[in-house]
Amino acid sequence: MKTMWKTVDFGRPLRDESGVALPLALVGLVSVTLLVTTALITSSTELAISNAHQGATESLYAAEGGVQAYVAEAGTILSQVAGSPPFEYTPNGAEPVRISVTHLGNRMAEDSSLLRLFTVQATPVSGVGRTVAAIVTQVLPPPVPLQTNITSALTLGGNLDVDGNAFWVSGRSEDPSCGEGVEAVRMSNESTIDVKPQHVDNFVGVDDAGNFVEGYAAIDQTELTRAELALDVMGGMTLQQLIALVPPQNRWGPRFSPPGGPVREFSGYVTEAEGVAVVDGDGGTVLLEGGKGLLIIVNGNLEMAGNATFDGIIIVEGSFWLHGTPQVTGALISLSIDAENLIELDEEAGLSGNVTIQYDRCQINEAAQRFGELTQQSLTPTVGATYGWQEVTR
Repeated sequence: MKTMWKTVDFGRPLRDESGVALPLALVGLVSVTLLVTTALITSSTELAISNAHQGATESLYAAEGGVQAYVAEAGTILSQVAGSPPFEYTPNGAEPVRISVTHLGNRMAEDSSLLRLFTVQATPVSGVGRTVAAIVTQVLPPPVPLQTNITSALTLGGNLDVDGNAFWVSGRSEDPSCGEGVEAVRMSNESTIDVKPQHVDNFVGVDDAGNFVEGYAAIDQTELTRAELALDVMGGMTLQQLIALVPPQNRWGPRFSPPGGPVREFSGYVTEAEGVAVVDGDGGTVLLEGGKGLLIIVNGNLEMAGNATFDGIIIVEGSFWLHGTPQVTGALISLSIDAENLIELDEEAGLSGNVTIQYDRCQINEAAQRFGELTQQSLTPTVGATYGWQEVTR
């Protein structure tokens, strides 16, 4: 056997490159694929980010616009909707939003104006995107107190029939700090009082000179007509103007109840928390069992019986009937309504039993102040610009 040897020169580079093209092509193809895929992914991501940013911006503008539009349109009624469930609101020509209002609190200024603070929150109805909340202020003007011109314990637009001697109508002030006193009765030039001569001294008061007087000397029959007397004692305001300042929650009877809904029935008692009550008598008689503050009865008459007591001011359009042992401490005003108002009421008022009508300027002032505080809620507030923005992104 013959052995063959081949000499190899390791210092010379290899020249045989057969089989390398395919791997290189595959590597290049993979690289290009990766580059293209990366570009596509990046492009898709950028597009998604751009769309998301556009949608978020649109929802932000919609929410901000909704807040601004709602405050501009309904800023004066924020207190009426505060705390209610969110509701849908569509600004003019804009995307609808869901509005919710929260009452943050109140602050009284030195001039007795009232600062209310609210947050108004708007969310796109779609439920996606951004929610924007802004702080809004309302400033209510100072209270408008009841500017009455009460100069007697009893003011009569109609007639008064007194049956018996167990009554007491006094304009004398029981507390000197509440004033020196007034006349017992002030009435129109058309009014009459039917009382037995031996009982007329149950009317007592104080004359303009500060002297105690009784009987007819304590009764002031003015030269004013019934309509003029009514306007004078109300300080120049009509009952309609006065009632317009009273919030709906302090009104009772058919006239002041929601149309088609249940009638808000008056309980017969004016609580200290209520302070003011306006009652539609619906042409009948309103039974007053007691209370404190200001009571206004329209389209009806007043009855007090038993040991009912009331501290403050009572204003009744029609007549009053007091019997038993009731007591009014403050002032009682009975007005008449002429045919122009289309309400016809009996102008006669009867008194029988142990009745007391006691003038008290302190109770009158308290009722007037309570009226002012309450009616401030019905005044039109000044709405401030939105501020303190907050944005919530989901």
